[in-house]
Amino acid sequence: PMDSATSLANDAFYLDNHMRKYTGKHTLLRGWRMQDKRVKPGVSDYYVHDEDGRPVARLAVPSHDSLTRWMSPIARLMRLALGEEETILLAFDRAGAFPEQLAELRNEKFEFVTYERRPFQFLPASAFTEKLVIGEEQLLFCEPARANLGAGRGRVRRIAVRTPEGRQVNLLAVSQRTPEELILVMRSRWRQENGFKHAAERWGINQLDGRKVVSYAPETVI
Repeated sequence: PMDSATSLANDAFYLDNHMRKYTGKHTLLRGWRMQDKRVKPGVSDYYVHDEDGRPVARLAVPSHDSLTRWMSPIARLMRLALGEEETILLAFDRAGAFPEQLAELRNEKFEFVTYERRPFQFLPASAFTEKLVIGEEQLLFCEPARANLGAGRGRVRRIAVRTPEGRQVNLLAVSQRTPEELILVMRSRWRQENGFKHAAERWGINQLDGRKVVSYAPETVI
């Protein structure tokens, strides 16, 4: 269920999955577990966190479907909870940054920001004319030509960011927010990762499937 929909209005929402591995003797489908760098039996959970890292919703996906399979359905659930008039900005990693998915979110009037997948054009240092200071770190950025999604899907915003080490990271977005705001949203994705870390250490979310399996009648409502 959604928590306090009123307080969440106009937030950005982080969307990512976290796999709970299973250690019992029953047969479960296997999915990729990043921490182990291999497939494991278990359940993939899709989480939504707000900009402060607070959990908003979780969907269990035993079939381990990809992020692009669940992004639009989850976005529609959020719209149902928050209302048609609210602007919903989704932030996610490269696993969801495919042209078909980005075009679908845009066409359904959702805002988003994500990382551009390589290959992309690397810009000269002189192209980065804007500055954003985050604590003691200074980022340079610019908003060059829009990114073409191909196959007649149109274009989306592209924001190129240059780190102090000279590394270029591109963001793709459909949003009314400023480049600075979108950069800060993506820089704050660590809050969701901290949420996963806290839940694993404090609540043992990685152990829940390792206990036992209880059979239920097919007509049981859970």
